Order: sequence, then C-alpha cells, then structure tokens
Amino acid sequence: KAGKADSVSGLKVIDPLTLQVTTGQPGATTLAKIGGPVLSKAYYGKGYQRGNLDYLRMLHGKPLGNGPYVYDKYIPGQEIRFHANTHFYRGTPPTPRFIYRVTNPSTNFQLFQTGETDYDSFTSRPDDIEQLKMLGFANINLFGSSDYSKVEFNVRRPALQDVKVRQALIYGLDRQKLIDVVYQGYGKVAIEPIAPISWAYNTDGVNPYKFDPAQAKKLLDEAGWKPGPDGIRVKDGKRLELTLLVSKKVLNDALIPIAKENWQQIGVLLKPQVVDFNALMAQRKAGNYDLASFSTSTLNDPHDGVWDYYSTEAKESGYNNPQVDKLINEGNAVLDVEKRKPIYHQLYKVLADDPPVILLGNREILSASSARVTGFKPDIYNGLTGSLPDVKIIK
Repeated sequence: KAGKADSVSGLKVIDPLTLQVTTGQPGATTLAKIGGPVLSKAYYGKGYQRGNLDYLRMLHGKPLGNGPYVYDKYIPGQEIRFHANTHFYRGTPPTPRFIYRVTNPSTNFQLFQTGETDYDSFTSRPDDIEQLKMLGFANINLFGSSDYSKVEFNVRRPALQDVKVRQALIYGLDRQKLIDVVYQGYGKVAIEPIAPISWAYNTDGVNPYKFDPAQAKKLLDEAGWKPGPDGIRVKDGKRLELTLLVSKKVLNDALIPIAKENWQQIGVLLKPQVVDFNALMAQRKAGNYDLASFSTSTLNDPHDGVWDYYSTEAKESGYNNPQVDKLINEGNAVLDVEKRKPIYHQLYKVLADDPPVILLGNREILSASSARVTGFKPDIYNGLTGSLPDVKIIK
C-alpha cells in the first residue's frame, strides 16, 4: 500500500492473454476489485516514476482505450465528443459519432424535447413521466437503483452510544412520508443496507422500524432521557440536541423539516447544518457531527453495502460490533451465492437491532430515449455504456 514493494506475490502469467492471481484468502469481491480496464503500458507507463504520477494529468485529457468509441474532444462543463472505434473487438459501432452532453434537471427535459439529446435520466415523479409520455416519441425506462440513502450516527457521541436512543430516532422518523414527498410513488423505505434488486435482499425477520412515536418515547424514557420544561428531553443536565449534516439535494430539502417536526414531538431538538458535499465529508472525517445524511454509490455486491460498518473501517462513526465484523468476514469469504444469502440475512438482522445508520430509501431511476434511436438498454450498474456498441439511428 505504501508503494515501496518491488514485486507482488501471487501473480503468474499463464500466456499472453491469461493472468493467474492467487490470494491469501477467499474473497467474493476480489475479482471485481482487481479486475479493470486494460491499460497500455507503452502509453500510460512511458513516463512512470515511482512516487510521481504528475505525468498522468496530461494524459487524462488524452485518454486511450479499447471501447466502442474513441475520444475526440472535451469542452469543459458542456460535452465530450467521440467517434466510432473501427478496431473495436465487436466491430465498428453503427452510429459514427457519440456526444456525451452535460445536462441538469432544469434543462434536460427541454434538450430532450427539442431533439438536442437522444437519451437522458430524469426525476422519477409522476409529472415527469406524464410529460415524457405526452412527447409521443419517448421510450421510457423505469428501473430500481442499486444504492440507498441513509443518515449515519456518530456513535462516539455520548447520547448516540445508547442503542435505545438510536432505535428511538428511527421509530420517531416518518420515513414513508419522506419517501412519498421525494419520490412520489417511485421509491420505498429502505429496510436493509442493500437494494431490493439484489439477490441478498430478504427482509423476513428484519425489524422494519415502522413509524411509531409512542415506541420512540418509550425507548427514550428507558434510556433515562426525560422531558424538560419545553418538551426537549434532558439527562444528567444535558439536553437531547443533535446536529444533522446535510448537503444541498432534493432528499435533504425534504428530510430537514420532516425530521425536525417528528423528533421534536418525541423530545429531540434537531439542528440541521447545510454544507456543500466536500465540507460534509471533511467534517465527517474529523468526527465533527452527530448525524450525517448521504447516499451510497452503486452497489455491485452486498459486501459493498456493509463494509463501512466494519469496526476498522468505521473510523468516522466509531461503530463497533464484533458480531457484525464476524458476519461481514463470513459473507465475503464464501463464493457460492446460495451460501452467502443466509449470512447476509443474519447480518441485516443484527444491523437492524444495533443500527449504525437510519436507512432512508431506495429509489427508482427514470430514463428515456428517443424513438429515432434503437439499442438503448440501460442497466443499474453501467447506465447506457453497455448499450453503445448497439445504438443505431433509424430516423
């Protein structure tokens, strides 16, 4: 990891197209982690010096690859242009040029409507879907995402070290209302740290934490937090006040007022702090927070959705549960999916009973392509990139 090794053991070249890798222990995610695009040593390794990768900055603007399209030009903040790769292993793509244009929610519908874009993703809301249908030429795709949104507990904070307080905050938050407001029927309350599309998803016996303010109050009473004169709970002379770090996004815009109102009703004062995402991550890294709201990235394997809860990885939150560590290790040490399923099912039960986060929601992704183009088959992991070799303009 320090970059000082002269060699790495366990690697063996079998033939010019085959590399054998031997690991110290089984790992279900090992292949995905070590596998990646093949890079040209002649191009990317020409200026290599150990400890100095500055030369790569220039090459980032002149990428070399073996995909269906070849890089032409980058216009910062606007678009990237490509032309078809005549050497692509599946043959030259039928569409000669591909332009990746930068859009945003305020402009993407207009650009799609006028034909300036042939494919884009949109907010998953009934109004957006109806607008797309009214165009008459949009092929609409709705599919579940593989990520999930959450509010992380800083378990190093004295109040949040008590599992009953953490459980009370989940019971006391109307997550269904949040999902209804944000996704308007195109999302669901998250119960496990994995999306419903995953083979590991199984909520049987996993506490769903349905909205229950009475249960939340009961747990806070049991934890020794009693209502003060203004309704905010007090213990050992300290009020139950929590700071929530959020970045500016639609989900958080709805989360703040709902959480403030819900938690005040159970005796918790919420102090939201809206910062940009980089500042949020910096404050989180420094441990300067009680609660932090963010979403995971794309999850290809259930291990990716729980690794942050492993004791040595949860440096910011301070979460530590030996049983969780044990189950995470067991789940990643088995390659057979059928054998992994019960391990993750048990892990999700333990995480629900000793929650490191408040799971918020799983969303659906809305995309649309123009009828003048065929071959678009977006998927949850690769978006439209896997479709590019087959995309064809027919009108």
